[in-house]
Amino acid sequence: MIHHWLASHTLDDVADVDAAISAIRQKGDVWYRADGTAVRAGYGTSYYDADYEYATAVSSAIATAVKDKLAEAGYPPDIDYRWGGEVRCEGGVAPTTPDYAR
Repeated sequence: MIHHWLASHTLDDVADVDAAISAIRQKGDVWYRADGTAVRAGYGTSYYDADYEYATAVSSAIATAVKDKLAEAGYPPDIDYRWGGEVRCEGGVAPTTPDYAR
């Protein structure tokens, strides 16, 4: 059911990426380097990567959409499911995890 639903709709039809971006920005990000140093990262900081933010938001928005669709179909909210995806960007360059987040 989920595969058919996703295959027959565009990303804009299925997921609210703008809402996911807003949620990410409201939450803020703190990353820890290998030496334990905390780094405030994300929108409005010197450690901002728009491509990484967008890729993270798309993943989050799709996960939310799938969870909502499963609930709409009558599945329990704690259903255990797995999903994976592939990032494809114009020009063939996929966003990578920034160094500060590794």
